[in-house]
Amino acid sequence: ETAQYAVVFRGSTLTSSGIEWTNLSYNNDDVMIPYEHPAGLYNSGETEARVHRGMWQPFAVLQPEIELFFAVLTGQPMKPEVLVGLVEAPPQVRAERIATIAAAVNAVHGSSPAQRLTRQLTSVIGQIEAGEKTAADFSLDQLIAASSRLESVLADLAAGGNEAGQAKRRSLELYITGHSLGGVLAQYCAITLQQLWTADRSFPPFALKVYAIGSPKIGNRPFVDLYNR
Repeated sequence: ETAQYAVVFRGSTLTSSGIEWTNLSYNNDDVMIPYEHPAGLYNSGETEARVHRGMWQPFAVLQPEIELFFAVLTGQPMKPEVLVGLVEAPPQVRAERIATIAAAVNAVHGSSPAQRLTRQLTSVIGQIEAGEKTAADFSLDQLIAASSRLESVLADLAAGGNEAGQAKRRSLELYITGHSLGGVLAQYCAITLQQLWTADRSFPPFALKVYAIGSPKIGNRPFVDLYNR
């Protein structure tokens, strides 16, 4: 079975009220900065790849949430550092990351497990901040599994125990698209996920399909060559 998802990035848009500056790139200059391979792996010549600083920074803000969403979605093991990061993050960032984890759980198991997990994570973080527990006392994987266990049992019962009802998702098909600045973000997202998931041997088979419309220049020639590969 193939699961299909779409990631859509938007740029500035012209509406009846004028230009919406939501998601507009800041520090938008021609300064080129090194492209960092997400898994730290480079082939010969790839270290010369450069991206536009003003275009890369907006994606860098979103990158942790995007990676986290698909890690939870596909059942990848959660490192202890993820929970530690939730505890140490500023309130707004913490809320966004909890929402990201819950959204991935919601996509697979529905809204009830996602709501349970949100409450559990909030409670766990509160206990850690109060000094009652430490991050080592909890497992994010176990919290995610516990939040969806009831729905999994009900689904198995509804399927009557047959193999078709118990089949697991075997591959992932992801459509990534964007316009203007969103087109740049879509291409940065695609190459980052492609390299990250390819390096992770445990990640399920995947296909990325990118549609960038009206995208500005995304990087220098070595980066474009890297992207096209």
